[in-house]
Amino acid sequence: MIARRQMWRGRPSGAMPRGHFLAALLRIAVAITVIAPALWSSSRAVAQGTRGSSELEAKLDSPGTLMLRDASLADWAFAIKQEWGINIVSGANLKDETVDAGFENTPLRDILSEILFVRGFGFQVVGNSLRIVKLDKLGVMRPGFETSIIPLELLQPSEVESSVKLLTSVGATVESVPSSRSLIVIDTPAQIEKIQAPLAPIPFNESQLLTA
Repeated sequence: MIARRQMWRGRPSGAMPRGHFLAALLRIAVAITVIAPALWSSSRAVAQGTRGSSELEAKLDSPGTLMLRDASLADWAFAIKQEWGINIVSGANLKDETVDAGFENTPLRDILSEILFVRGFGFQVVGNSLRIVKLDKLGVMRPGFETSIIPLELLQPSEVESSVKLLTSVGATVESVPSSRSLIVIDTPAQIEKIQAPLAPIPFNESQLLTA
């Protein structure tokens, strides 16, 4: 009986002492406390940059019927805009790619995947709009970055694109969209605000003009 008690109380060779084991658990808990919020904030920043409004997300999941023959991707984009009421922008040339297909009671998200991905294009949700872009340019958005569409009322995108690039952060991108006279900027929210400021239209006060 005494021998059994000695064997039960004994600690196998190589086992970690109880004090060291508790210290290791404490270090793991501290590491999780420090790292987890950082990982969560990074993933949240990415989601903010790619996730659109709840209304647009609902439209992407809503089914519809659409059929076009020998139509360019530009024609498909226009038909989707008319059917689902979604703004679509693209800096790529969509007129050179033709699609002959028909969809019945199919979610818009699936339609976009079918007509775009096989032809080397993808789509990105930007606020209340959809952005069509080549897959090699879509990439993975950096943590802390978001996408913004900046409209230009009096300027052509090609005229200001090079100047805007001088204001961006490292790793940011700027893309001209001549069809909608706008710029697509992927950068930090603070930097996007700095870019938008000089491009905002100057308020016009008719009364000031009359009294001048």
